[in-house]
Amino acid sequence: MVSSLLANVDVLLGFAILILTIFYRFQVPPVLGFLVTGMLIGHMGLVFSMEDRMN
Repeated sequence: MVSSLLANVDVLLGFAILILTIFYRFQVPPVLGFLVTGMLIGHMGLVFSMEDRMN
């Protein structure tokens, strides 16, 4: 269970870094990058990835 949580956190942080890099190039504030990451992945995105591992 801990390893799946760490995997989800890794995916979330990796996606956040990707979005923040794109936003940095367009000189958009980083807070908006984190908000967009949260909207795109969100809590439901992590639930779907956990359900795939449980089945």
